[in-house]
Amino acid sequence: MDNGTAEIIEIGQIKIELTTTINQENMIDDNKTSIDFGECEALLRSFYNISNDNLLYVRKVDIIQEKMKIQKIKYDLYSKINGTNLMKLNLSICENSKLSILVPVEINEDLDILNGTSGYYNDICYNNIRKWNRYTIKR
Repeated sequence: MDNGTAEIIEIGQIKIELTTTINQENMIDDNKTSIDFGECEALLRSFYNISNDNLLYVRKVDIIQEKMKIQKIKYDLYSKINGTNLMKLNLSICENSKLSILVPVEINEDLDILNGTSGYYNDICYNNIRKWNRYTIKR
């Protein structure tokens, strides 16, 4: 992981990824779930006095659940605070901060249905004048 690679273990409907926060940032367009820890990472570095030169390690678990459109995502962060052994960081420090979890999804519905300000919700004549299309978005 220190050289920029990730280790991925798949067991049935569960995918465990062992990586770093840098790898997570670099794989945003990689058609996999990724986490941008943003402010949370800065808070953890400050709290534990971890320099920006030291890597933060991520254990991310994607759990595919039947009848759900997206997978459940769990994660933990670790750092080599005391030498070479990894120590799990307390994520409650990030309780009031924001992070972004990016999940690639395929949408097979009219996108106006997903937009609360569209004519679909705000124009009583919308169904009569709108030609319905299907859109597929892949990220």
